[in-house]
Amino acid sequence: MPGSIGAGGAAATSALSVQSADSAIFVPRMATPVSDPNQSNSYTNPASVDAYGQNSIMNSQFVHGYSPIAQISPPMGMDPKSLQPPTYDYNSLGPYTQPSQEIYYQQAPPAHYQPLNYHLYAPLPPHKINLLPYQRTVQGFFQSDNLREELQRKTEAALQILPTSGLPETLDVYYSLVPLDTNTEKSSRIFGYSTWLYKAFSKSDGNTYALRRLEGFRLTDEKAIATVQQWRRLSNANIVTLFEAFTTRAFGDNSIIFVYDYHPLSSTLFDTHFGPSARYPISRSPAVPEQVLWSYLVQLSSALKTIHSANLAARVLDASKVILTSKMRVRLSAVGIMDVVSGNGDYNGGPESMQALHQDDLYNLGRLILSIACNNHAISANANVPQQVIAKSIEYAGQSYSVGLKTALVYLLSNKSISAGSVGKDGLKEPLKNIDEFLRIIAPYLQQNLNSSLHYQDILESELCKELENGRLVRLLCKFNFINERPEYDHDSAWSETGDRYLLKLFRDYVFHQNDENGHPVVDLGHVLRSLNKLDAGVDEKVMLVSRDEQSCLIVSYKELKNCVDAVFRDLSRPNG
Repeated sequence: MPGSIGAGGAAATSALSVQSADSAIFVPRMATPVSDPNQSNSYTNPASVDAYGQNSIMNSQFVHGYSPIAQISPPMGMDPKSLQPPTYDYNSLGPYTQPSQEIYYQQAPPAHYQPLNYHLYAPLPPHKINLLPYQRTVQGFFQSDNLREELQRKTEAALQILPTSGLPETLDVYYSLVPLDTNTEKSSRIFGYSTWLYKAFSKSDGNTYALRRLEGFRLTDEKAIATVQQWRRLSNANIVTLFEAFTTRAFGDNSIIFVYDYHPLSSTLFDTHFGPSARYPISRSPAVPEQVLWSYLVQLSSALKTIHSANLAARVLDASKVILTSKMRVRLSAVGIMDVVSGNGDYNGGPESMQALHQDDLYNLGRLILSIACNNHAISANANVPQQVIAKSIEYAGQSYSVGLKTALVYLLSNKSISAGSVGKDGLKEPLKNIDEFLRIIAPYLQQNLNSSLHYQDILESELCKELENGRLVRLLCKFNFINERPEYDHDSAWSETGDRYLLKLFRDYVFHQNDENGHPVVDLGHVLRSLNKLDAGVDEKVMLVSRDEQSCLIVSYKELKNCVDAVFRDLSRPNG
């Protein structure tokens, strides 16, 4: 049982000196802060409902991380309506410098759009770097700022909606369409039809998907759309999953919609390497590090291996259809569209037709990597590049990159038009290229890429470990808030001030409401985490709790406090409570 000590008397003094010798120092708060009745206690941003249309989704996404992101009330004097998102006029978007390219990403909101308060997380200078082994900064308890901000920006982009977009309200089970293309000019270079890309939510599961629309397409053979089921069964980390396809007249014409996984804030390889905001400067030689090229080559080869093993062909290895979804992570998008557009006719030629498509995939992969290595998009965009230009480009790339990369490019870019039964210059049948043989050629570099991926996985796992215990502490704090300062329970207005509840109230003051010797509030996150962890573990260590009027104090162990929390919460959770 916890020992009680009165306000005065010899017995009280003796008990205090014996039982609290090893207890933590507690400086009681002299006055209880009085809340301002004019101050709003709401943490819900009125703009969050208008900006995203689903306040409950926003709350569920941003509760984690100790941050009232996008839910902070607007500053005093600011009209909440001013925080609403602007209305977009898609016809006013400036044309892209190369209208023939389609960009698969969603731009960040403009400057006048109310952003998330990322700056609330930034550690304030000066930054202490010469710490002792047992010392940690506050930021060391949580995810790194860069990773957290990246994930939050992706979440924000995934939840973004445009209430007055002018687009159809629903497409089958999909609603809240948001255009993802930055170029408003029509382009039919790859598929033969103008294509548009949208983000939408699904009524079926609530997830977000990317919808690619082919404008003016009329489906004549229902068997062609059946190939979508074959693509849906593919499982590869470097392929954007295709879920379904359906026709619609919601846009006022005959269109077909292909539904894919949505990867927020992704960019295409065209935008990364050839766009106006290219990541790698042209002045540097080589413009792109060789490790980057090998990463692209290995990942896209993995995608082709899965596709070819399923007796399918990619047919979309273009810089505008390969997206970069995160750090050095590429995925092949827009798969399966060519099968439907062509009516599956190219597959009707039997094995030889499929072999020819596989040869084209390998050749187009080589053109894509070579165009990035030479910083010349025309090599990838123009399907009729002369072989002399290809050969000279390989020699040019060989001056800046290793022999292994040059060998891989030579293999991919040889025998462009060869098909089964073709005869070479020496009168002998030349062997067909295949993805298995190519993987054997680049096997040494597969190990390097795998090693880098595993290192990055270790980094992410270490970041996850920092947040491992946060959920447990949040649950404990929720129990505390259910119990502390409850106005009434079971018709007893003094319920929270008596019995075990009074102990928990004093412990709350010990954890959060301490003052130092100068009367200043003690804001020590280390003390909070240490005390809550001891409570959750139920250790035998004792702590001295002093009332706010300093007329009494209690010496109690964390184990006894934990039993109090469990007992009181069970009492509150009773069906008849």
